[in-house]
Amino acid sequence: MMRVAVGVSILVGLAGCGALGLPSPGVDAGADFDTDAGADSGATAKTDSGVGEGHDAGDGHHDAGGSPSGDAGTPFGADSGLFDASAPGDSGVVDSGAPGDSGAVTVDSGTPAAGPFQPAALSLVTTRGNVVHGVSGVGNEVYLVTDFELFRSSGGPFKAVPLTSMAGPGIYPSMQDVYVAPNGAVFALAQTEIFVCPGNCADGGVAFTTTTPLATTKQGRAMCGDSAARVFAVFDDLNNFSRGWMVEFDGSGWSTVSQNLGIDEPRACAITAAGEVAIAGKSGIALYDLSDGSLTTVSPGGTQQAWVSIGALGNELWAGGLNRRTARRTANGTWVFGEPMTAQSATYSAIGVISPNEVYAGAGSDGRKTLGRFTGSAWVDGPVLSTVESVRGLYLATPNVMYVAGSAGSKPAIDRLTR
Repeated sequence: MMRVAVGVSILVGLAGCGALGLPSPGVDAGADFDTDAGADSGATAKTDSGVGEGHDAGDGHHDAGGSPSGDAGTPFGADSGLFDASAPGDSGVVDSGAPGDSGAVTVDSGTPAAGPFQPAALSLVTTRGNVVHGVSGVGNEVYLVTDFELFRSSGGPFKAVPLTSMAGPGIYPSMQDVYVAPNGAVFALAQTEIFVCPGNCADGGVAFTTTTPLATTKQGRAMCGDSAARVFAVFDDLNNFSRGWMVEFDGSGWSTVSQNLGIDEPRACAITAAGEVAIAGKSGIALYDLSDGSLTTVSPGGTQQAWVSIGALGNELWAGGLNRRTARRTANGTWVFGEPMTAQSATYSAIGVISPNEVYAGAGSDGRKTLGRFTGSAWVDGPVLSTVESVRGLYLATPNVMYVAGSAGSKPAIDRLTR
């Protein structure tokens, strides 16, 4: 997701991205993380027999809000990833770090304000789908995907953006995640195709094109990037769920960068300041080094601990997973596995990082309407959401404006929190 008003970077983990809901809840046979929105087709099956074609309502598959944006001081300049380690906000000029923001940043409005976030529901009207799978943006230009549609808001109600699937007119693709680049380019991920608008994507603007970068036996799950010329999408391999695939967009086309990420069922990704793509999955976290193409995997909490959201803060990483557990890679590279703040079976399906002392995580399938907040020393409850009951995505527009998306009952929902 994840990925902001004069030069501060914030990263979100869902989709990021995305987690997802189908028309009628059913019990997951054990293959996935939470409960399906349609029953699995078998005890060990990874694909559902329902509308959603292969995703659980509670797996929190993506880093929602994984969208970078640039500094206000230099046109879409490159942050070192997120907040500077030494200051609560960037100076408004280009940082000296990586060539792009990492994962989920917007333009920084300055030091985070005192006091808690206050929620308000936003209008989202659709007759198709049951949940928001991913949310991303640049400042207040926000996009989200539900089960079958892409929506946009520039501060008002969300309105549907027309997409034409490669399957033909009138066919609604099964959407998974969305990423918005600093220049406003929009990348919307469906299970088997990716929709791209290079910029000026507002009403009446440039139309979306679509492509299928992999065979239909690979199903898209999450997106992240640091510019319109470096975007990544991760996929399940339906023939072998123990290996995920990853493709990269370089500004002109898509190419495969990994046919085996070394983890089961990738569900979220984010980019660090040092140039790593971090991918959260069911059996661990994969780290793909953009400088040399090397791949390493880690398993905080053991291989039985599932991770479904991830966010970056400079070179630090935060992951959210099953049973509300978290893992953090510190600046010196040490992984710290965190126990849940309370005994909960829900999954942290979205995560957003403002500073080392302010991290937010949202859970799916618990109906509590409350985010978890890390204070620097412990996880506590708060803030309370307005309408969203099951969180699937989180996008930090600034340190003081946050969008939280998911579902309320059987309907897609999104809240805007400000302070």
